[in-house]
Amino acid sequence: DLGRISSHEVSRVTLLPGAQTVRAGSRAVAGVIVVDTRRAFRPEVSAWMADHGARGLRAGASAGPLGITASREQYADHFPYTVPEVRGGGAGVRLNAGGELSTATARLDGPVELSVRGSESDRGLPGTTTNPTPRAAAHDRTLFAGARMAGPVSWSGSLQWLETRAADPAPPTGPAYDSYTHGVGGTLAAGHRAGTGVWGWVGEAGVSGEVRGDRFAGDGVRPGSSFTHGAFLANAVLHRGTGTIWTIAPAARLDVWTGQTTPKFSFRLDAGWQRGRTGITAAIGSAVTP
Repeated sequence: DLGRISSHEVSRVTLLPGAQTVRAGSRAVAGVIVVDTRRAFRPEVSAWMADHGARGLRAGASAGPLGITASREQYADHFPYTVPEVRGGGAGVRLNAGGELSTATARLDGPVELSVRGSESDRGLPGTTTNPTPRAAAHDRTLFAGARMAGPVSWSGSLQWLETRAADPAPPTGPAYDSYTHGVGGTLAAGHRAGTGVWGWVGEAGVSGEVRGDRFAGDGVRPGSSFTHGAFLANAVLHRGTGTIWTIAPAARLDVWTGQTTPKFSFRLDAGWQRGRTGITAAIGSAVTP
């Protein structure tokens, strides 16, 4: 949910369009949005207000390698809207559409970078404009902890826990419900990169492997629901030339996951030409996502 990343924390956003699963993982079937957050910032407090009572408060500070931020936002619960189904125009009131969101993050930079992020939200579930649900609500909580180390030998690992409860004591159609689901997941990845050269092309090549496991329980899933996924990646970035620079970046990946006994192969080849500030790039490849 990109809405849980405060714009105050962002230093740069990069969009990589197209299927990127070979390099970025099995969830990048339609592209990647890379959000780089700021490493250091002075103590700051900010607040905002918007229409229909929406408001928010955020505070953050960094000291040396440690950075901490916290925020709380409240969204409009009832607000007017135009009803397109009414001939000649019409107006209605959107009910049960608001909620509250609290987030906190902490990151410790160093040879091993550590990060912790948590969020909690209470929100209404308004339903459609033609079939509103004035009393439905959801309560969500998430907690993420990760560690990573960059360099010729790199590794990363993470643990994530989440839970959600959705309830409606008097839905407009169907029986009342109170559904609770929770889950835990973990990832582990390791890789090695080294300088290489072939036929006048120089650059870096590397290999890496990663595994992921998730397990869920509750009213919204079957008992003991789990998912596992593993992948092996080999890639390189090579270039040649001085004034005019040519670049090629091949990558190949094998994926295997729960329910699939045969690994699936995918590949990608990027090529580029650059002279001064002018550049042309082209890519061809495939994608696999479980």
